Amino acid sequence: MRILLGFLDGPGAVITASDAVVLAGTGLPMNRSLEILVAAGMAGEDRIPAIEAWFTKQTTRLPEPMVTELRRWFDVMLHGSRTPSRRRPRTQITTRLHLAWALPALSAWAAEGKCSLREISRADVRAILPPSGNPRSTLGQGLRSIFTVLRAKRVVFTDPTARINIGFRQPRQPLPLDIRFVREALTSPDPARAAIVALVAFHGLRLGQIRDLQVTDARDGRLHVGGRAILLAGPARTRLAAWLDYRARHWPRTANPHLFLTMRSALGTRPVCDRWIKLKTGVPGGVQPSAKIASCTKPTPPAATSAASATCSASASQPQNATPPPSTTPTSSKRPALVLEQSGRRP
Repeated sequence: MRILLGFLDGPGAVITASDAVVLAGTGLPMNRSLEILVAAGMAGEDRIPAIEAWFTKQTTRLPEPMVTELRRWFDVMLHGSRTPSRRRPRTQITTRLHLAWALPALSAWAAEGKCSLREISRADVRAILPPSGNPRSTLGQGLRSIFTVLRAKRVVFTDPTARINIGFRQPRQPLPLDIRFVREALTSPDPARAAIVALVAFHGLRLGQIRDLQVTDARDGRLHVGGRAILLAGPARTRLAAWLDYRARHWPRTANPHLFLTMRSALGTRPVCDRWIKLKTGVPGGVQPSAKIASCTKPTPPAATSAASATCSASASQPQNATPPPSTTPTSSKRPALVLEQSGRRP
């Protein structure tokens, strides 16, 4: 607190969140200090959210009218809408996925000289959609999300994706994992890793379920998850007990009710991050962050040419006849059987 108060110029001055970044490399609790200063009315938030910077980077090569329309969709997705038509806010993961799925089509239309989403017709949507499979489903879902919101907010006149069959996402069968990695994780000296892998290997818990587990969920030899009681297998019960002993020794006075903790999360009440759980599993190649949604390599969106941007800015009557790049079909990647998937975050 003394370090942060040194940034004050005088009485009534406010410390910005960017000033508190100096604490990040010292090991001092930056976030906790900010919470205290915000509660006292002495700190202001001036940091740009990561998803805002991501949106700007992804749409930097699109024409300005199209970016403005996408910005309207982006704000409604993140913050919802309290005016008709009303809409609840979606998660950042859903917003990122829908835009990432739609970007190849948006970039191809921009390369053809289309400046606004109002110029997109049903024929354009049918021409850009892949013939079948997950690529057709994901691209169609991303475009439908954008046009549905913009049509409801009267940004576009019609929804060109209406009544177009985009199909369904095809589930993929996880491939078997080398049993040596599972045995190594189960016999790991790290009690957190052994307990997490045991819950996944013996009971098939998903990432979100493990993250949200609380200490009171493990009782009487059973694990209470999602309204059901799971009778713990012997190896899982042994490793879970070892982790609880480790947790009690290292954080005896923590107020965090969650089952798995780190040095940072033990100071508050939030659960551990998803990345920490993925690293603890030790699966070769890591756990796919959105394996439930993608499980394939992401196609690189084609960049709009400078000629197309010049056409939009000049409002030329005849757009350039640039040939859109062929759609790239994502190649499926192998997924191990030991997979932790996002829980409760459906796009």
